[in-house]
Amino acid sequence: MIEGVQGYDAVGADRLAAWDAVPVEAAPEPALAMLSGPAGQALDIGAGSGRVSAWLAARGWRVDAVEPMAAFRAHAEAAHRSDAIRWIDGGLPDLAGLDAGTYQLAVCFAVLAHLDADARTASLARIGGLLAPGGRLVVSLRIGDGPKGRRHYPIDAEDFAAAAAEAGLERVFQTEADSLQAENRRSGVRWLWFGFTR
Repeated sequence: MIEGVQGYDAVGADRLAAWDAVPVEAAPEPALAMLSGPAGQALDIGAGSGRVSAWLAARGWRVDAVEPMAAFRAHAEAAHRSDAIRWIDGGLPDLAGLDAGTYQLAVCFAVLAHLDADARTASLARIGGLLAPGGRLVVSLRIGDGPKGRRHYPIDAEDFAAAAAEAGLERVFQTEADSLQAENRRSGVRWLWFGFTR
């Protein structure tokens, strides 16, 4: 079992469609700034419904979209057809079969809180190694109770930044934002966003 996927087999088409409806442009401005710039090779880790991969592809990026759930990949491929996206069966912490130093950009949204501290540390080390020199990583972490039925670990922001630094990642920004989903806001869920460079 790939780390962190427990509980996601119960996610249906309606939830995937709801994820697709969340606009990437609603991310905090520092995150959007890091997603911009000259397009190159991008890595979408835990690609889910495929919305972020599709957004990047539409802006000229070539995207490797890694997702461990077969149902999610099937939805994403059907909903976001693009020759610029390669859909890959895989997940953290291994991200097997990807080449070191390949990516100018990596995104990891709403994924790392599903991993325990050891798996997060291993994941950050692997991601850092996959980035090209000067490559960027944008991460969002859920703050508050985890989704019902899914494994979720609280994350201390400074501990997370320290683990990223050990992986050779320099923090560029850190900010907190409200959830865009009404049910999350009612539950007091917020999001912690980080940007790093290698």
